[in-house]
Amino acid sequence: MCGFSGVLGAGQNTQFISDMLNADGVPTRHKVSIWHNKTVIKILQNEKYSGDVLFQKTFSPGPLSRCVINRGELPQYWLEDAFPAIIDKKLWRITQYEYRRRAGYNLSHLSPEHPFTGRFFCGLFGRTVVQSSIATYGRFINIWWRCSTKITRFKKADDETREEVRVSFGRPEQIFMQAWNLIISKRQMYVARLKKVAEMDESELTRYHASEMLRLMDEVGKIMEFDYMLSMKTLDHVELNPDGKLTMVFRSGIRITI
Repeated sequence: MCGFSGVLGAGQNTQFISDMLNADGVPTRHKVSIWHNKTVIKILQNEKYSGDVLFQKTFSPGPLSRCVINRGELPQYWLEDAFPAIIDKKLWRITQYEYRRRAGYNLSHLSPEHPFTGRFFCGLFGRTVVQSSIATYGRFINIWWRCSTKITRFKKADDETREEVRVSFGRPEQIFMQAWNLIISKRQMYVARLKKVAEMDESELTRYHASEMLRLMDEVGKIMEFDYMLSMKTLDHVELNPDGKLTMVFRSGIRITI
């Protein structure tokens, strides 16, 4: 259960969840083994936890062959309510949407020390914005966020040549604080917008995130310092604009440019 709530409610990646389970001493089904990232992923994607069963996930091509994943070679069959569910069906279903949504992000290095790694993008090219530093006599100075098109080891042959925009280290955290506090200061307007999204948006995942953001607005209020967990629960990604401004894109669909 903590894995599903961790991905949705806390916004954590599967590596963080496996590390947390190991740190808490939670046993696996084998009792003596440790939790791995792939183990958590298999649990999150296993429909049996919601009480349903998908038949013919794998098949044997021949009498002496090992089972292989069914990638459309044979029909599959979904049986609902095959046995009592361990988790709510809606929670399982939304977790699948969230997991697929994150497929385009590399969040393996996301941490409180690096809260925007893997979810900071160039608004012009769509490429990742990464940290870059200048080393002088073994010391690192002037740490910047830079579009990966401007860093030699990340460049691609078809990258366009444009004037570089750099973002100072620590600025994304400051902009997140400003964006969140702006939403809180204009609570009436954003509450009305979020309620509409939570009730009418065609995406079940977006409706869920809008409801969660409404709850967090009431619970958290204004913040005086960067809140990593709040950013994990509410923020989808950050976009760097050509004019140097940053756009905070929240999972509920709200976009704030500062």
